[in-house]
Amino acid sequence: MDRYQKNYKIIEERFPDVISKLKAAQTAQIELVFVENENKDCIPFAKTEQGEYRLNSYYEPLWAAELFAERYVVDSDYKVYAIAGLSDGKCIRQLLQKLDDTNIVLIYEPDAAWLDKYLEIYDYTDIFSDTRVKFFTGSAEDGALEKLIVNTINYAKRDLVEQCILPNYDILFPKQCEVFIELLVQRIKWLIFQRASYEEFGSKYLDNLYYAIPDMMKGYTVDQLVEYLAKMDISNIPAIIVSAGPSLDKNIHLLKEAKGKALIIVVDAAMRSVVRAGVQPDLVVSVDPVIGMKMVGIEGIETPNLVVMPLSARELIEKNQGKHFYHSISYPFVQQFYWKEGKGDGVYLASGGSVANDAFSLAVTLGFRTIVFIGQDLAFTGGRVYTKGIEDMKKPDEDLTKGSIIVTVEGIHGEELRTDIKMEQYLRWFEREIKKHPELEVIDATEGGARIQGTILKTFQEVLDEKCIGKFDMDAVTAELEPVFTKEQQENIHRELCQIPKRLEELKVIFHKGVAAYDNLNRWAGSKKKDQKEYDRICQEIAVVDEEIAKELLIDILTLYNAKENYETDDVVFAQTDVAVEELAVQGKALLESYCKAADDMIEDLSKIPYYKEM
Repeated sequence: MDRYQKNYKIIEERFPDVISKLKAAQTAQIELVFVENENKDCIPFAKTEQGEYRLNSYYEPLWAAELFAERYVVDSDYKVYAIAGLSDGKCIRQLLQKLDDTNIVLIYEPDAAWLDKYLEIYDYTDIFSDTRVKFFTGSAEDGALEKLIVNTINYAKRDLVEQCILPNYDILFPKQCEVFIELLVQRIKWLIFQRASYEEFGSKYLDNLYYAIPDMMKGYTVDQLVEYLAKMDISNIPAIIVSAGPSLDKNIHLLKEAKGKALIIVVDAAMRSVVRAGVQPDLVVSVDPVIGMKMVGIEGIETPNLVVMPLSARELIEKNQGKHFYHSISYPFVQQFYWKEGKGDGVYLASGGSVANDAFSLAVTLGFRTIVFIGQDLAFTGGRVYTKGIEDMKKPDEDLTKGSIIVTVEGIHGEELRTDIKMEQYLRWFEREIKKHPELEVIDATEGGARIQGTILKTFQEVLDEKCIGKFDMDAVTAELEPVFTKEQQENIHRELCQIPKRLEELKVIFHKGVAAYDNLNRWAGSKKKDQKEYDRICQEIAVVDEEIAKELLIDILTLYNAKENYETDDVVFAQTDVAVEELAVQGKALLESYCKAADDMIEDLSKIPYYKEM
């Protein structure tokens, strides 16, 4: 087996997503060459019109790699080192030698064609087989990279991320490196936002999730839409995203002219205006855990097909009789059923925090290359926040702006408009996403509101005349699709779900063992004679419990019950570099006791839902 095959074999075992990128690799955009120095070291060079760029020192590559590794202080356990570039592997190898088993090294090689060449020249088997290493190659805009970052960086690690760029990669791949770092920053911001959401809406999330799980088992996925539409020619079909901004009132009456000629995606808050305009949406996107509660009384909400997440409002999903297409199925306990039946991980829709962001990601993921915005003001156009059709679904405009941080943005006519900081973030997210996708034609036909850089300004009538010229029947597409699981698979999954209470009782035994171990640790810390063997034994007991918890698929759901305790423990244990043993014992015990209570609460909640009782 030659060097390339050895590298390939380990990548195939540990990073299967990378293999598909290797197979699809085209000719490298930047020429990569290798030159031997006097010591027979093979040095990678990049050749461009501007000159040659060394990817390591020509004369002293090992010394340069050691110098690189020294720049990064190993001052904390559980730290994540996010590295742009692979090069000859020497820098990464030197860094790994400094780290302990709790650290993670996330490597992103921007060019799959370069990786293909690297595998022939260098032996990376020690790096790729290292369990601390996570790896990806290809476009930074690929959703798989974002997914890898999401799965790598949790709340506890939010302040423990070190960004690293290997020599000259920032010059050769500026856009990819910029997006890589943006994804890291966005993930950290999202985790902070998620904490606030979990602590405020934890009980509502659970209510939604418990209803969604059985619905998902008999429902559909966005993946199915992607696969079906990939077989169709939709190159001349626009996707129209209908949002609930105040300017929607200007052109909503024209929307019915687009029916059958475009994909009409409506965000939940705009549903009433669309129904009043006499239009049946092709897809309604809803991600908010609460707003759907206020939509159940809207005439016509029963019929359209929904695009939802496991935490979307239960009341909306329960009321609606259309097909439900799920995405971003991030709970491992739920994901396992898709894995077991060969359904993959499922589509993950990138979001900037707004349902309109999700709708945009949906359109891109489905393969539409012309995307049109209406009602996408992202500003207080005319002093209003929303379309008139939203009356009783939101607080009055004046109440919504109270307590908000008000900023100004450029309007479509160059004027200065007031908005709040959240909408400005949504605006900047759109601009970044549009920049990432030069293949898209994004048209802003809102006819008001903020200027979204990268979009083409048109009236909605112009869009109808110029873009809505083909035929497209989304109802025919969705009618062809069968539920993601067969009846037999649904029954098998149902049986497994009915075993949740039994598993929770088993978990309580594990939690109690951990509580006892932390009690022992606290007693050890308070004793005058510190027996090292006793300390090691207690730590081993705690490690066994931690390992059981780490691999338990139900933990993410239990965390919704004890989010406050979880976050407080993370703040103490991970945010401080020197935690006293007594404090660690107290925090550890408190956390495990909160898990015991969470397990009892979850058993009680499930006992009230007929679906989860023994079949």
